Amino acid sequence: MSHNYLLTQEDAFELVKSNQYKVEQSRKYHSRCISGQYKNAPNLPGLTIPGGDAGELALLYATANSYGFEVDYQQAFQILIELIGGSRFFSIDLDSVRSSSQRADGCIFRNAWIISPPTYSLEPNQITILQEQTATAKKNGAKELVLDDEHREAAVIILHGEYSVYPQYIFRFEDRSIDTQIYLYQQTLADRRRKELARLWFTKRAVSLYPRLDEEYLYEALSEMAENQLFAGLKTEAQGLPIYKVTIDKDNYIDISRYDEI
Repeated sequence: MSHNYLLTQEDAFELVKSNQYKVEQSRKYHSRCISGQYKNAPNLPGLTIPGGDAGELALLYATANSYGFEVDYQQAFQILIELIGGSRFFSIDLDSVRSSSQRADGCIFRNAWIISPPTYSLEPNQITILQEQTATAKKNGAKELVLDDEHREAAVIILHGEYSVYPQYIFRFEDRSIDTQIYLYQQTLADRRRKELARLWFTKRAVSLYPRLDEEYLYEALSEMAENQLFAGLKTEAQGLPIYKVTIDKDNYIDISRYDEI
């Protein structure tokens, strides 16, 4: 994917400062994908992970494959549904900008799993399971959100703190305006939900770990795999983009640093 405009560190600070918003406690476990195509809507989930809720399940299945433990797929799915407050909050996105062959299963990251499961440590049968679970959520009230905006991501932001950031922003210069987007990974909120999911998946026996391994082990394994999957996806979809690590503290102070380039 080509990128016409890349955010400088000053640009990224301006975008975050202008687009930050506090995540409501009642919506802290509601998620969306990290794509920049979402409109800056008041009810936009603040928690962002590759692939949204299906991405959380894919992460568990990939971790099980890599670390050698068993998963009860139905139980894992049901626990996630209960944690987010029901099927109607299960995030399902369709990237309508892609051709029909490219958007066989929704967002750019879910499509990437289908195209190359081994890249994401997934098995072909697990792709089928994820598709079936998404269909079940949709049947039970989940709404498919069509992302029909062109991709204009100009940076990746890995965000820490209790705030989230709207993904679209217009930079206005003397001679022109530039309409941009960002890929946003809200790591604090993602880690917090993942820790609770690890506890629930372990205590409710959705996973079968080796003896003497516990929920903390599961959380650490999920966290390591989450980083691997994030960068595997970004290498495909965000190659060449700058990455910024941003922290917004409780006093609304913003710290930003250049992380790396993909």
